[in-house]
Amino acid sequence: MIPPPGPADSARWVLILHGNAGNLATPGRPEHDRQLHDLGLGVLAPDYRGYGESEGKPSEAGLYADARSAYDFLRDSLRIPPNRILIYGHSLGSAVATQLATSVDAAGLILEGSFTSVADLGQEIYPWVPVRWLSRNRFDSKGRIGSLRMPLLVIHGRNDMTVPLAQGRRLFAAAPEPKTFLEVPGGHDDAFETGAEAYEAGIRRFLGTLRGP
Repeated sequence: MIPPPGPADSARWVLILHGNAGNLATPGRPEHDRQLHDLGLGVLAPDYRGYGESEGKPSEAGLYADARSAYDFLRDSLRIPPNRILIYGHSLGSAVATQLATSVDAAGLILEGSFTSVADLGQEIYPWVPVRWLSRNRFDSKGRIGSLRMPLLVIHGRNDMTVPLAQGRRLFAAAPEPKTFLEVPGGHDDAFETGAEAYEAGIRRFLGTLRGP
């Protein structure tokens, strides 16, 4: 957790839900957390169960529960009102963030390197394998995002080789307004650095459209 740089009673917080590879200490993630902090945000970046030093075994339901616990910590322990909380999800975390954002109140949702569902992603990357029948976890963001009731920013690296850009655009198309799509230079894990100027400018613009704390 990194407290906000500005006055605590008016600053926004971002809840960061990371992807499947690594944990919150994986190279690049602390730098990304600091980048968002430098944009004026307090940062809460938990590890899911079974990731990093967190105990337990990962599961789709478990990751959703962990995200809700982190949100409840901001609300109940830190007393942060919903209109000062941003939910951010990267890669697999985009599905976790979408599920959370469609079940709680918050100022806005930011998704990066997002996909419509695990089955859709697997079918696109491995079209010769019956992934839709084999996938144990759905992480069906497309099936949920239609009920989103907060502003949305979707960020995607144009050279993302892990989650194709088309996946992010399909999820964006399924989302209700207000929404913004931001295509930036870079790939799946380095867009925040490779396309730093466009990346930061896009997030600043998005923050500027939100209701004041």
